[in-house]
Amino acid sequence: MAEKEGPSRTQKIKESVQFFLLLFGAGFGIYQFIYKDIIVPARRPPAVTLAATLEELDRADGMILVRAHIAVANHGDAKVWVPALWWHVYGVSFSGEDRTADQLPRTCIRL
Repeated sequence: MAEKEGPSRTQKIKESVQFFLLLFGAGFGIYQFIYKDIIVPARRPPAVTLAATLEELDRADGMILVRAHIAVANHGDAKVWVPALWWHVYGVSFSGEDRTADQLPRTCIRL
């Protein structure tokens, strides 16, 4: 009975090439999809630009109704999360004089 020999030389070469391609593919995948697309952009500063415009809509009872448009643009590849919120803002008008903290509430002019 003939003894069974190990894998042939061509079989060893084939398995070695497959193993090398598997390692190369895994390394390229880690570089492409983890390092290049996740780690590098996370370390870069965001390139966010804000543009705000105010539009007066109405005046009544000493108050002014204003619409504010805020446009946010991200020109970089870092992810920036900007929440969409509704804000209710009440304001007062100040004159340009210096006042102490006690004088300030008495001298504020209601819009």
